Amino acid sequence: MSAHRRRRALTRALAAPLAVGGAVLLVRPEQVARAVSGGGREPSAWVVRVLGGRVLVQQAAVLLHPSRGLVLAGVAADALHAASMVPTALAWTAYRRPAWVSGAVAAGAAIAAALAAPRPED
Repeated sequence: MSAHRRRRALTRALAAPLAVGGAVLLVRPEQVARAVSGGGREPSAWVVRVLGGRVLVQQAAVLLHPSRGLVLAGVAADALHAASMVPTALAWTAYRRPAWVSGAVAAGAAIAAALAAPRPED
C-alpha cells in the first residue's frame, strides 16, 4: 500500500469514530449533556444537536473525500471551536465543565486530524 493510501486510510479511521460521536450528539443530546455536566447545569439540547450536526457533516465529508484541504478545513473548525470554549467556560461558570469537555474533545480531534492529514506530496 502506498503512503498516500495509508494516510487516507488513517484519516478515514480517525473520522469514523468522530462521525459516530457527532451522530450521538445529534440523536441523544440530553444524555450527552447530562454525562458531561457531572451533575451541574446542562447545556440546552439544541446546542448539543447543532454541535453534533456540525461534527457529523464534517466527518462524513472527510470519510467520503479525505483530501488534505478538507481535513485541514475540519482542523480549523475544531480548533476554532476549542478556542471558543475557553471564554465560554470563563464567562458562564454554570456551564464550565461541559465547555471544557467540549473544548478538550475538539482540540484533541484537531490535533489528531492535523497529524493524520494527507501530506501535500500525497
